[in-house]
Amino acid sequence: MRINLLNIKSLQMQTFTAKKHRPDGAQGANPVYAAVKATDDVQISTVKKALEELKEVEYLPNDLIYMHAIGAKPPFNNGLEAYNWLKESGAEILYADFSNKNVHACLNFDTQKGITILINSNYKDDCSHADILAISEAIFHECGHGKDFDSENSIQEELDCLSLNVLAHKYYERKYPNVFKNHDSFLFSQGVSLYPKLFFNFYKTALKNRVAEKYGYLQSGDDKHKASKIAMSIKQIYKNATLI
Repeated sequence: MRINLLNIKSLQMQTFTAKKHRPDGAQGANPVYAAVKATDDVQISTVKKALEELKEVEYLPNDLIYMHAIGAKPPFNNGLEAYNWLKESGAEILYADFSNKNVHACLNFDTQKGITILINSNYKDDCSHADILAISEAIFHECGHGKDFDSENSIQEELDCLSLNVLAHKYYERKYPNVFKNHDSFLFSQGVSLYPKLFFNFYKTALKNRVAEKYGYLQSGDDKHKASKIAMSIKQIYKNATLI
């Protein structure tokens, strides 16, 4: 596997074909720009440790049943599948500055250069055990996008990939009790610790509103991610909000 994190020269700000973000020309579009950052042994070690943790992720049976019941379809059956996909695809994992500082990570797909997973450089010095687990969840999510090997995206695809975050997070909480306790930085409060609460809330109202706010501009589903009832409901919430 290629983890090209050493001696990477910073690139000029450029638009990436990030599946997670609005394409140029889309209504209300805000393209995300990224500049790859030179890295050191800290980032290399963090990513390697994150991948070692990812390899061990197994879903709790009831959690997987629950995901299927609400309409989320995880792209991988466990963390090892994602790890093997990374090796086989030759995907790169890099740190980058984002024009939108609220982006945790994104995936760049290029038919010529292949797949690159970009992690927000704000996290480049975060290397506690909890940080490593959080980075592994972000990588897991982007692997879900990359598995399609296309630049298409949809609300359903985001739900499917977010389910990877949640399933991994639940596994880590069980394997390492209290590992995320007292971690309330943006990566946790608005990322890896937030979505398990939203997904496992009975009414799903907060989950629907959150996904509608972030991804409602996308189509409900696509050829590889057939829209579920919850995806269509999220799309309707977005449409209703834009009419106000």
